[in-house]
Amino acid sequence: MRIGLGVVLLLCWTSVLSVWAEPEEINEKGCRDCHRFSSLGQKAKEGPDLFYAGDKFHRNWLKGFLQLPVVIRRAVSVLGSDYHDGKAQTNQPHVVLTKDESAKISDFLMTL
Repeated sequence: MRIGLGVVLLLCWTSVLSVWAEPEEINEKGCRDCHRFSSLGQKAKEGPDLFYAGDKFHRNWLKGFLQLPVVIRRAVSVLGSDYHDGKAQTNQPHVVLTKDESAKISDFLMTL
């Protein structure tokens, strides 16, 4: 009985962990170059913070955006001396993901 219960709990726990596991596409596509996935000990980055993405975005919208990204709000970086010279940097184009990649990343972001 105890072994059976232990096996069931282990299976449940590993299935939960797989949902929380960060997909490899996060690093492969360079998401961390522009986005923060945690507010702890990191400076703000060019792209929006994603550590609260599960509360901010709808999964279906996010999946669509990652497959066909569009500029929602043009951002201008005011950090550095280029701003005062009229050479402010604007957003870089967002990486385009496949249907499968966008599903994996959207599922992960919904857990944050």
